[in-house]
This record gives sequence, structure tokens and C-alpha cells, in this order.
Amino acid sequence: LEGHDLDWTYTDQQSAYYMRVEDGNFRFKVQATMRGTPFTGAPAELDVFVEAPVWKRTWFQVLCGIALVLAIWGFVRLRERGQRMAQARLQRALDERTFELKTKKEEIEAKNKDITDSINYAQRIQQAILPSENALSDHFPNSFIIHRPRDIVSGDFYWFKRFGNRLILACADCTGHGVPGGFMSMIGSMLLREISTEHEIRSPDGLLTAL
Repeated sequence: LEGHDLDWTYTDQQSAYYMRVEDGNFRFKVQATMRGTPFTGAPAELDVFVEAPVWKRTWFQVLCGIALVLAIWGFVRLRERGQRMAQARLQRALDERTFELKTKKEEIEAKNKDITDSINYAQRIQQAILPSENALSDHFPNSFIIHRPRDIVSGDFYWFKRFGNRLILACADCTGHGVPGGFMSMIGSMLLREISTEHEIRSPDGLLTAL
């Protein structure tokens, strides 16, 4: 088989089998003789055309190329769809978390407003307990009071009272600040008033000892 065999093949079979022959044009030659006699005469010839297998044909390769492109396109689309779905899940989770945080924020702000309102009301009570600046200026015309709480209510307080020709004035710094300090200042101011009025203590050392 020209184009496939390198030399003649000697056989006593009446058939020839070829495996894995490439596609293309070949020429099959046969020469026969009786056993023991030399080959004479021209060989018989037969032109053979082996078609290319399917995977080597142009239309199949084009289809494979199209299928590959479609497969890549489909993979990309599926990947994009998966990413969009994952992004949508993340967005939903983020929205839920944002809603929760917003709800918590509103609750905290409402509680903070209630607490602030209560502290502001406590400030009014504290200011009502403290002596007025006018009462002090009646005794000391050029006097003034600076009272600046660190928080809304103060842990500091002032108190004074006149006993005849004597005036006792107290500037007190309670332990703590804010609401606890405010409670302490109101208790201290009210106790000084009670001690000076009910127990008739007139000296600063007696007031402090009783307090």
C-alpha cells in the first residue's frame, strides 16, 4: 500500500487488512505467483481514498468551536448569575442588618431622650433647692455665683444662711458627678438646711460635724 507500507508484504492469505490508516489517497498494489516461482508481470493496482474521520472534518471542527464558545459563554453567564445571586443575598443581609441597627439606634435614642429629659428635670429640682443668687446679693451687693456642672446636674453645691449678724456660706464638692453627684449635692444642701433650722446649730464646725 503505497503511502503506508515501506516495502512489499509477503503473505499466502487472500485478504489484506490495514489498521489505523491515515486519511488521504493511496495506491494498493498486488502481485501474485505460484509458490516457488518468481514474480513476473506488472502488479495489479487499485487507487484507494480514505476519508478523514469526523473529528478532522471542517464542519465538525467549526461545530466544536461553536460549542466551545457557547460553553464558555454559558459558564460566564452562570458565573455572573451566581455572583448576582450572591450579591443579592449579601444585599438582603446588609439591609436586614441595617434595619436592625436603625431600629436599635432609634430605641437607644428614645431611651437616651427619656434619660436626658429626666436629668434635665432633676437639674430643675437641683436649681430649686440651691439658694438663689438674689438672696446672696441682698447681703453682698457685689457678689456673684459661678456654677458650671460638668454634666447636666452637678456634684457641687453652695449654701448660705444668716444668723443675726453672722452669715455662714458653704461651697461643697461632693464625691462623684452627674446623677450620683447630683443626688449627693441635693442631700447635702437639704441636710445643712435641716441641721441649721431644726437643731439650731450656728457654728461652721458644728454644722460640718453634724452633717
